[in-house]
Amino acid sequence: MLDALKVLCKGEANVDACTLKGFYEALHALDITASAVLIFAGTLTIAAAHTIHSNRPAEVRAYEEDAARKKAAAEEADASRKFAAWVLLLSLVAAGLCLRVAQISYPFHGYVHIDVPKATADFSEEFKQLEYEVWLRTWLFWLATLLSAVAVVIAVWRTLYEYLHPKWAAWLFFPLSVIGGGYWIYETARRIHDLWR
Repeated sequence: MLDALKVLCKGEANVDACTLKGFYEALHALDITASAVLIFAGTLTIAAAHTIHSNRPAEVRAYEEDAARKKAAAEEADASRKFAAWVLLLSLVAAGLCLRVAQISYPFHGYVHIDVPKATADFSEEFKQLEYEVWLRTWLFWLATLLSAVAVVIAVWRTLYEYLHPKWAAWLFFPLSVIGGGYWIYETARRIHDLWR
């Protein structure tokens, strides 16, 4: 489709073909980037599922003689599973959003008005539908990216909390992630706002 529209846009420019080419290029770019986020969300899903189903109770059994250590190890294993469940949930939602964004075909919506006596076609309603589709998919893409980023922050924080001693050192990661994430959200929102002005 893009190749045909490029040919129509060359030479004596057909405004409708060039506008349509712009919409399809935007949808194509969203396809590619959403596919990358989908692969990343899939990787997070696999890692979280592995954590949930890993053999952590073996550590609990190792402390049979010491009830306090056994209880602490059991609580640690439960906490790891709960955090992994959150990562899994966020990753699955992000993957679902990416599947909605990365669709293979973009058929016309059927809003082209053809005036047979004048032999003209009015694409304005069709363009409105495509504009809405690009807008919706852009927002869904950024939401999926944000959910994946939150899942990564949870996983990194949990890993730091589990392996850093003293435990309070892991909490230093949160201000950095909030500042970095807040700036990223601000920049993303600004870019989308500028795009649709």
